[in-house]
Amino acid sequence: MAHIVGAEKGGPRGGGPETAEERRAFDNLVLMCATHGRDVDSPETGEKFFPIEKMRALKAAHETKVSEAVMAAVEEELTGVRTATGLLDISLRPSNAASTAAGLAESMMFTDDSSRKSLLAALEEARSCLERLSQPALDMLAQFLAVWLVTSRDDKTRKYDFGDPGDASVRLPIATVENRVKHGMDQTFGETTQELTTHGLLSLDIDEYDQDYVVKDPWNLMMENFWVCTASFLYEAFGVEVQDWLRTLDFTIFDRLAPADSGVPWR
Repeated sequence: MAHIVGAEKGGPRGGGPETAEERRAFDNLVLMCATHGRDVDSPETGEKFFPIEKMRALKAAHETKVSEAVMAAVEEELTGVRTATGLLDISLRPSNAASTAAGLAESMMFTDDSSRKSLLAALEEARSCLERLSQPALDMLAQFLAVWLVTSRDDKTRKYDFGDPGDASVRLPIATVENRVKHGMDQTFGETTQELTTHGLLSLDIDEYDQDYVVKDPWNLMMENFWVCTASFLYEAFGVEVQDWLRTLDFTIFDRLAPADSGVPWR
């Protein structure tokens, strides 16, 4: 068990004004494995690699997955109908809409009202699309993005090279996806990737040189790639990885400006 805001004021993420009671509250606790539990509470890695926003995103994503799994198991037990594949899942994913997109707009250097309004409209279009995915499809999309981040990371600096949002795209070689994502789950993989393709979020790009899965961006984010822009903003500003954010669908984070001491490259 780990604390999101540190249990002690002198510990990792412990510098806030929260009272001792608030620090012990359930909302401030997150279940971690032994390995990551040590990393989270370590003076060397705790606050650097597991800031408060990332911890909250991890907690929300885990609670959503567990809740969905329990509900699917109960329904299967009562009805005898397997619903975990998402084929019968037509409910909307829980989500929160952005209201200003001020933080993301700053990271993209959008200073005029017209650009900000267009950005906010594009974010709402993205939210509307993503919340209509079944939970298994949303999880599959998160796995694709997680693999993208792994392949974009410099192991020495632990920093990501997201690429230029004006011309970069999220491309993953088919062999990489089959090794890291598809292995051992052929039926679920086929169902969820078909759903993502139907929603315009995934495609296969095969030519004589490359065979790639492409995570698509069907929204007009001011001629910038949605995944590259949001992944860069989330990580640089708050230390949150895009696949963890995706499982929460909390678009209000794009309203928030990066902390003054975050050292983001757009300031």
